[in-house]
Amino acid sequence: MLASFMIHIPIIDYVFVDVEKVGVESVFNALQGMNLGRNVLMTPSLEECNRYLFGTNAIVVRQLIGQSPLTIADGCVVPRIEKILVDLVGDNELFFASGSETYNIYEFARERNNVNMSKLLRYASRRNRKDKVVEIINSIDND
Repeated sequence: MLASFMIHIPIIDYVFVDVEKVGVESVFNALQGMNLGRNVLMTPSLEECNRYLFGTNAIVVRQLIGQSPLTIADGCVVPRIEKILVDLVGDNELFFASGSETYNIYEFARERNNVNMSKLLRYASRRNRKDKVVEIINSIDND
């Protein structure tokens, strides 16, 4: 989903699976057992991201943060744009979209989607990222 908002589009395919805390390890083990031909990582550190995600297709199993903005699409629970934008600011697994690309993503996402600013800032506060999110939004709005 992020690729549609990026200028420098990565040629890799990452799938993020956010799971309730009690199911993270079970989902990770199940995905590893499927021999999907891609790396499967469980809540990787920045070092693990640099080592195992760089330049390869991967599945990342992460713990779902409580009260994350979610919605239902085609019968599946998926993250809302507000969750994706906040996760982009600070999640190790999203290192490929850092720096100026983060600003591009925020700008294009806000142009093409109905971003609920209240949900965005509430989730950003919950993740201790509100200051950075506000900084990005103010920077875009003042350009």
